[in-house]
Amino acid sequence: MDLKANNITIGNATINNLVLRPGNHSTSLQGVVDIHQILDNLSPILQSQRESLRNGRLSLDAVTREVIYNGRVIPYYTEVMRDLVLSAKVPISDLLTNSVEGFLHKNGSEIRSILNKIGNGRS
Repeated sequence: MDLKANNITIGNATINNLVLRPGNHSTSLQGVVDIHQILDNLSPILQSQRESLRNGRLSLDAVTREVIYNGRVIPYYTEVMRDLVLSAKVPISDLLTNSVEGFLHKNGSEIRSILNKIGNGRS
């Protein structure tokens, strides 16, 4: 999936082993952001995110690039899913924690503890 902010592709995400059933879904994904793309488009991204940022969130849209099953692209599902834009307001603290965890290759429990204290107004 392409991850977009203000229609600017800032990264991509993968959802593994997703089974769609009727109803609402919440699922984890693994993502990678393109820091150079973000920095090159920082002004329009920040302008479009102003309201979300005030609330401690980042508004992202995810657009399917391909649907793959057993290593093969499934054209029918790919076409249908490309037309479905998934929008989310992601807490910035979660993004930072997950990013730092990725950099450190640890479970990040100490960082998560510090960010939780900051978020709760404690030091």
